Amino acid sequence: MDGTTVAQKSVWQVETGGFSNGGTLATAGNLVFQGLADGYFHAYSTDEGRNLWNFNARVVLTVSRSRIALRASNT
Repeated sequence: MDGTTVAQKSVWQVETGGFSNGGTLATAGNLVFQGLADGYFHAYSTDEGRNLWNFNARVVLTVSRSRIALRASNT
């Protein structure tokens, strides 16, 4: 296995109680965001899955997974 291979195994999980929750967005800043079917939007710590913050948007938050790549520039 080289340094670019990802293990793809669960490190933590969150019980949501919903049957159709939104996808996740992970950041380089140790955060995972997810919207849930109950209307809550959560921020979890990437390393432990601790719920750091949540917000009741009062609407169902079920979007697909997101992926954003940003490149830093010194210009």
